Amino acid sequence: MSDTTHEGVRQGGKSILGPVSGGLALIALMASVLITVPGRAQDLSGAPALAVPIDCPVGRAGETECLIHAFVDHDLSSDVADHRCQARTYNAVQKRGRGHQGVDMGVLDWTAWTRDIPILAAADGVVGGRRDGMADARNTKGSLKDEVRQRACGNSVRIEHGNGWHTQYCHMKRGSVRVAAGEDVKRGQVIGMMGSSGMSSYPHLHFQVMTRKGGELLPVDPYSGTFNTRACGERQRPLWTDEAAKALPYAAADILKLGFTTKRPDFTDLALEDRAMSVIDISGRAPVYAFVLHSGVPRGGAVRLKVTAPDDGRVVLSGTRAVESVSLRGWAGAALTGARRFRALSDRQGRWPEGVFTLTASLVDADGNDLFSRKATVRLTRAQ
Repeated sequence: MSDTTHEGVRQGGKSILGPVSGGLALIALMASVLITVPGRAQDLSGAPALAVPIDCPVGRAGETECLIHAFVDHDLSSDVADHRCQARTYNAVQKRGRGHQGVDMGVLDWTAWTRDIPILAAADGVVGGRRDGMADARNTKGSLKDEVRQRACGNSVRIEHGNGWHTQYCHMKRGSVRVAAGEDVKRGQVIGMMGSSGMSSYPHLHFQVMTRKGGELLPVDPYSGTFNTRACGERQRPLWTDEAAKALPYAAADILKLGFTTKRPDFTDLALEDRAMSVIDISGRAPVYAFVLHSGVPRGGAVRLKVTAPDDGRVVLSGTRAVESVSLRGWAGAALTGARRFRALSDRQGRWPEGVFTLTASLVDADGNDLFSRKATVRLTRAQ
């Protein structure tokens, strides 16, 4: 990504619906550079202890208002690896490298964005730069404009914490930035509101930790305390406070949405706002689709769907899709691996009876171990 200018600073059943891989080509991309770091441990003696940077409960989709959508990518190839060597991250082409360099946390989708969610300074410091005035948008790979590419972080704040350490807060809501360049801020102080400005497809915060080395700002993973160029299994210590570590839990995989619908599932629509239906009128014999939108299944793992009928639990639809190491061509040739994906099955003949059907979605790793499962139900009825 190109350098961005902030105020006060300039820094360098039957059917599987098509290839069921996706990830809106740009969830959040950062301005910091990616270069090779010598094979030695990062000095964390002067690192700040980081508090939760968002005033919103974080957990699994459907259980809390906010969730973590992506962690830092430690794999420099076209594949991905978060700090636990799992796939809760994605690739994105940047100015001098690839790989997601921060932690994305926010609401599930646009439908869930029902209130202003404060963004908080993670530690004491001085505002080194800020930007406001960019529109909140649903930027997908087909809607990018040059001015967005040049200001991918959107409305943002960068805080200097001393000893060469910085944190950056991206994609804030237009008109919400509350601090000025050079202003002192305290841990927990509100610096703006969550939004979807810049290279963002849904409302969230991209939170990035950086430290200076040789004049460059290098990304550091707050979960492992290592540069993002270090191998995924390496670990020093988290930069989070104990309270923040508990409030920002890690999960190897998550099921974002699942259920039934009469609309042919589309990845972009599901990722942005579409939801499952709780009641479906089947009097017109329209197809009924069962779907799951998920994230984090590693290469070699699989997604399993099973639909059972009322009363006897008979399986009426089922399917398993292996997750390959997929390289998708998105905006500017971006290689996206480990991004969100969906899987769908359908009763294309519209022959299901009335009653309550259950969908079970299971995510498994390459060894067949269950990563996560969820269930959803729908009532099929015929209008009188």
